[in-house]
Amino acid sequence: RYWLTYLGGNKFGYESLPLSIGLASTDDPSAPRVWQKMSNPILTVNDPDVRAFETGTLYKSFVFRDQAQSLGAPFVMYYNAKSANGNETIGMAISQDIQILLEDWRKLWVLN
Repeated sequence: RYWLTYLGGNKFGYESLPLSIGLASTDDPSAPRVWQKMSNPILTVNDPDVRAFETGTLYKSFVFRDQAQSLGAPFVMYYNAKSANGNETIGMAISQDIQILLEDWRKLWVLN
């Protein structure tokens, strides 16, 4: 299975805030067909565990598989977030999704 994260929002226009991080997957990325999108974003500014630095919007994300599980899970995501006052910070989240669906993510605390 192959996955990609993407940015999306419910307002018209380029990067109309707030943006969320979504996830799509396919069995064959070389085949020209529609990828399967999850019905809900995997990270949003409205999540129950949202932190002050991610209350404005979420931006670019990068997910990788950590075979050594250095942070306690096989999947790690770094993402850029902006607070309501405009300061940007890099956040981290991990997924232990056993079925490799990557639906469930737990945010890690960032030390400034």
